[in-house]
Amino acid sequence: MKKQKNIIAFIIALITVASLFTACVEGNNGQPADSNTGIITTSETIAENVPTSGDESTRSPETTSEPETTEPETTEPAETYPEDPNGSKGLTFTKCEGGYSIVSIGTCTDKNIIIPRTHNGSLVVKVDKFAFIGSKAETIFVPETVKVICEGAFEKCYRLTQITLSEGIEEIGKAIFKDTYIETVVFPKSVIKYGSGIPTQYTLLTVLSGSKIKHITLGGVIDNFDIMLNNIDVETITFHEGYKIINSNAFDNCKNLKKIYLPSTIERVEWAKITLSTPPNYTIYVNPKSEPNRVFYNYTGNLTRDVKVLAASCFSYYSFKTMDLHEGIISICNAAFSSCKSLESIKLPSTLRYLGSYAFDKCEKLNSITLPDELEYLGKGTFRGCKSLTSITLPDGIDYVGPNVVDGCTSLKYNEYDNALYIGTKSNPYYMLVKAKSKDIESVKIHKDTKIVDSYAFKDCSKLKSVTVPEGVRKVYGYAFEGCIALEYLYLPDSLEGSPYAPLYKCTGLKKIRLPKDINTKDTFLGCEPETDIFVVEGPIKVLGASMFRRGKIAQITLPDTLEEIKIYCFQGSALQSITIPESVTKLGKTLFEECQELTEATINGRITVLPERTFSRCPKLETITLPNSIKEIERFAIAPMSLVITVNFKGTKSEFKAINFDPQWCTNIQLIDIICTDGKLTASEKNKLGSNAN
Repeated sequence: MKKQKNIIAFIIALITVASLFTACVEGNNGQPADSNTGIITTSETIAENVPTSGDESTRSPETTSEPETTEPETTEPAETYPEDPNGSKGLTFTKCEGGYSIVSIGTCTDKNIIIPRTHNGSLVVKVDKFAFIGSKAETIFVPETVKVICEGAFEKCYRLTQITLSEGIEEIGKAIFKDTYIETVVFPKSVIKYGSGIPTQYTLLTVLSGSKIKHITLGGVIDNFDIMLNNIDVETITFHEGYKIINSNAFDNCKNLKKIYLPSTIERVEWAKITLSTPPNYTIYVNPKSEPNRVFYNYTGNLTRDVKVLAASCFSYYSFKTMDLHEGIISICNAAFSSCKSLESIKLPSTLRYLGSYAFDKCEKLNSITLPDELEYLGKGTFRGCKSLTSITLPDGIDYVGPNVVDGCTSLKYNEYDNALYIGTKSNPYYMLVKAKSKDIESVKIHKDTKIVDSYAFKDCSKLKSVTVPEGVRKVYGYAFEGCIALEYLYLPDSLEGSPYAPLYKCTGLKKIRLPKDINTKDTFLGCEPETDIFVVEGPIKVLGASMFRRGKIAQITLPDTLEEIKIYCFQGSALQSITIPESVTKLGKTLFEECQELTEATINGRITVLPERTFSRCPKLETITLPNSIKEIERFAIAPMSLVITVNFKGTKSEFKAINFDPQWCTNIQLIDIICTDGKLTASEKNKLGSNAN
């Protein structure tokens, strides 16, 4: 039996060797490149377009299936992968999440380095910080298994002139090409993060720092990359197919830029060549092989039938009177026709989906326009200052209407309901409340079919006392009730999408507000500053935002029993005299009542587990604090008596209070507090033991 097993094992070994030999012979040889542009193409699959590690060796397709076994499995084994036969040898690795990370060049001396897909049966998923620093490699191939390339990975590879980044890579670190001689790099489509920072701060400048790269192909279909390309010194930028939006300041200070290749998928170009103070010296191409004229940039060009996108400011200040735009145009970008002071009418194509912000700003003679039925987006201030425009009807299927779309349209005929004026869709004349009928209104009933309340809609309506925004309203734009000094009550519905920005600016008379559960109260309450003694918060609101009532003049406040969290600084420095935190609250922010000069009493009925740092710091009139027995931790300076003795009423036993985890500096003067529990008062000796270094 033993002899028979040895024969079987020998046969299996022969089969394995033969399979590997066949795979090596049949493998593809070399990494393709475009001989005209010098752009390196990326690897698409595990078996295609893989470079060689030497002059004669070739790359073979591998299998990722588990090897067969003759032994029965009692538990499901971890997935294993065969060793990569053509990967460079001598590299050093370390275990990381998802597989292995390359940490250094190790003993590898290859001029043409191929990072292996696998190591010790697991995938190679990461290239660590400075992994190849100082390497003598001339080319490096990064396979699709690698997801992250960290900071400085190829720094000071002075001989490195070519790198292949395969599809699958998701994150590119800072300065990875510093002090190399690479001039061309293709970032694969799979890349979703460049450099470091939150998504709106991703930037190629940090990635290319210290490099000599002149030509890049931009991977990752990122919608918002306002600053991502700013200040880079490359000569050519190519966007992968899939990009749809080019933001307004995308190419700021790209002083060496000569060519931009946009994809045929482009839908919006908010950046405008002609608005730059110094005319750019580069040329723009849009998939030149198939759709060279997809984007129209300025009126000196030829508006051909294959144009799909009118770029930002493309017709600004032009003097024509009428225009018929051809079918097929899908986007008119920001300020495309702004300040066309002679324009009287324009025909928009039925194919139009996007009409950007200020597209017809200051077209003072524009008196006729019909919005197509399929229009989805109408940007802010689209018709601002169109003094001659008499009517406008929104399409029923409109998805977004920005603020101030008809600001300054003095000839516009509005739809009227109660004390407000509206513009509407074909089926809903009250879609958007634009403004109050007059500044002297004392009340308003907003129509039940309203979806949007415009910016400054009730600005300086100084006699308006109460407003209920009905359920169904999706947007209340910024400063909607600015200067409504008599406004005492505002109801905001649960149907709101997002949080209104400073809708109550300078509404000093506000006494009561109803807030939805998911609203950002910091934005909503910005600049409100009510001067009432008693203030009431209603509704299913869950979180009071940071600094919401900071430095406010409110003496007492009533909070709803739906509240779960109060953020940092919420009442800091306010005129509060007393407050009760509802039982529903489970979390308090730091310095919540710090410097409340008039605060005498505070009751926390909530289920908080931590009394945060400086909660009751520098409150000179504070006499009584009531705390729940749910507290497990009290942080430094949470209670800071100044001159008066503070009575701390604890809703638990003495043993429960002693079991709390006290910061050594939890109280600034232990002698100025009395701690009363349900079973008695703590003695001076017991107090002194609370926190080993308590004063």
